[in-house]
Amino acid sequence: MNILFFTTYQLSPTKGGTERITLSLANILRSRYGYKCYSAYMVPDKIDKLEYLDGSFCLPRWYGKAWRKQLHRFVTSHQISIIINQGSFNMQPRFADCLKGMGIRFILVHHFEPGWGEHFITFRSIFFKLLHSPRLLSSCRALLYLITYPLFKMHYNASISCQYHRGYESAHRMVLLSRGFRQQFLDYARITDGSKLRFIPNMLSFSAFLSETEIPHKEKIVLVVARLEETQKRISHILRIWQQIEQSSGNKDWTLHIVGHGMDEARYYRLVRQLGLQRVTFHGRQNPEPYYRRASLFMMTSRSEGWGLTLTESQQMGVVPLAYDSYSSLRDIITDGYNGFIIPDTDINTYASRMLELMNNDELRRKIACQAIESAHRFEPATVADKWVKVIEE
Repeated sequence: MNILFFTTYQLSPTKGGTERITLSLANILRSRYGYKCYSAYMVPDKIDKLEYLDGSFCLPRWYGKAWRKQLHRFVTSHQISIIINQGSFNMQPRFADCLKGMGIRFILVHHFEPGWGEHFITFRSIFFKLLHSPRLLSSCRALLYLITYPLFKMHYNASISCQYHRGYESAHRMVLLSRGFRQQFLDYARITDGSKLRFIPNMLSFSAFLSETEIPHKEKIVLVVARLEETQKRISHILRIWQQIEQSSGNKDWTLHIVGHGMDEARYYRLVRQLGLQRVTFHGRQNPEPYYRRASLFMMTSRSEGWGLTLTESQQMGVVPLAYDSYSSLRDIITDGYNGFIIPDTDINTYASRMLELMNNDELRRKIACQAIESAHRFEPATVADKWVKVIEE
């Protein structure tokens, strides 16, 4: 069977969670089940050819005759049976229309909390695009959106629900990352029949687990792996929590390391200076695995996540995760006090207190780390891939 994965951005192991998890899924489907896996994308990245793909191609950025012709040609020449659309609701009806009558089956996957798409577009994000877009047309469009922002935002929010509805109707199966999102999705998309819905968690990113014998050799490092963007990730909360850590006594040898990049990076540099933080290092966009291997604690302060891939990555590497109780699928990953800690949403003081407790109690921290590694086996690629094959074979 030949499968085509569609993502907006070109697949890369150092890109976002959607791209990383798509690569992991393609790898296990090829190696374990013998499927051929291809990639289609619209925004290229400067990366080498990926060995666990049978082929890839870049679609034109604008939907039109060239887009339809290129997709049709690739699907036909590579005998694609199934297209797994990784989250592009607005493109799903176009796929169905372009390939109508060819017997292609469509699986649409949602990688975020239902309804969170309304937050993707903000005044700040449009302004950032205006300043940094390399294309004149994109800059002009961003300027128009800024001038008409109240009306544009109202129209955009209304269109998200419509895109959910049309995407669901034009797909054969719809995959959510957690059963906890079921009713939320149905209500937001204005759907009464949820028979197409399936629930599959994200699989682990890394091929190997940290050995429990390595846990005592972990360094006194607190790790953050995230896109540096305030609306969703709330990195400012992490820095304010860390301010309390630096002000406490007896933890001078602990350091905070932040891996990732994004439009609010400069904002966080300024906040570090304003708060007078001394033990914070920004590493930019990197392969996060070496950082997980060294770190002891992991921080997440997101307002929303579809899954929280970095949480299972940290568990797999024996890094004790702490996260705000801010989205439904979190409790599919963390059992509070067993394989990580769940903090009341926005409660910075409790977050800091829990971190200090873990920093000052080596026995507790190492116990939770061992249990985190054990619990992460639930999301091994083979286990999650079996769920995917079941949906594919339907």
